[in-house]
Amino acid sequence: MPCGEIDGGPADSCEALMAKPGKQIPSETAASRLEGRVGLPAHLAGLLLLLVALVASGLLVIEHWGASLPGCGPKSACEGLAETVWGRVPGLGWPVSFLGFAYFAAMLLVLGLSRRSLPGPFRWIARGGIGVSIGYLLIMVGRGEICPYCLAAHLANGGFLVALETGERRGRSGQPGRRIGSEGRAAGRGPQKQGDGMRTGRRALGVGGVTFVVSMVVLLFADARVEASRRAQAEADRVESTELILAQSLRPSPVEPIDRWGSGGFTGRYRLGPEPAPIRIVMLTDYQCP
Repeated sequence: MPCGEIDGGPADSCEALMAKPGKQIPSETAASRLEGRVGLPAHLAGLLLLLVALVASGLLVIEHWGASLPGCGPKSACEGLAETVWGRVPGLGWPVSFLGFAYFAAMLLVLGLSRRSLPGPFRWIARGGIGVSIGYLLIMVGRGEICPYCLAAHLANGGFLVALETGERRGRSGQPGRRIGSEGRAAGRGPQKQGDGMRTGRRALGVGGVTFVVSMVVLLFADARVEASRRAQAEADRVESTELILAQSLRPSPVEPIDRWGSGGFTGRYRLGPEPAPIRIVMLTDYQCP
């Protein structure tokens, strides 16, 4: 007889239901240990912090495309860090802001779609992400260049991991076992609910991976369009400037040139005082502005 249909009496097919009424049955199985479940406050805090990191990364993306951000003008810490070797992904040349935006977008989507049932790989990806954030924070401190938007993204990423770890730990330690009453229906619902949560978390992780790839492709395509537009504008400016110079050189002078030297022409001598003098001082100089 199925466990969920037993209504009193002994349960010869289900060992769990042989316990006395009120006995605690642990709800965490070996499979569920691979799937973390966070509490609602930690889940909401994680969503908010990832959103902050996503917005900060998005602002750095549009700044890379020419937008002007407060605190990120010429010769600022933002520009100084972007021009270093750490401003781009080594070997690929992609701006780090693109990678951060795609990462936070994917993590935010996974956290939102998982319904608080987080797959095991998600936690390790988050831990790897905070390792990268710590590295960039050390670089900023070491160079003495603190970009406010970079700082906001990395601190929000750190806060997200803290919320994730503490929320999941409390969820595990504070989750009560299921009491088996006379009907014993809780034992049948528990594994099914855990299985649904695991499948939801894994689907969310797959959607997050696709989101990361699609975000990077879109950003790189948009960056190529922006660079092509910049090159086209620079070429148009060069052609316009050249045509203007040629037009001005071919334009006739509106007035007659002034004859500064008279009929004798330029002799190269500038005499001050009478020509016959007891003392003469001769200075030989090259052409220079007065």
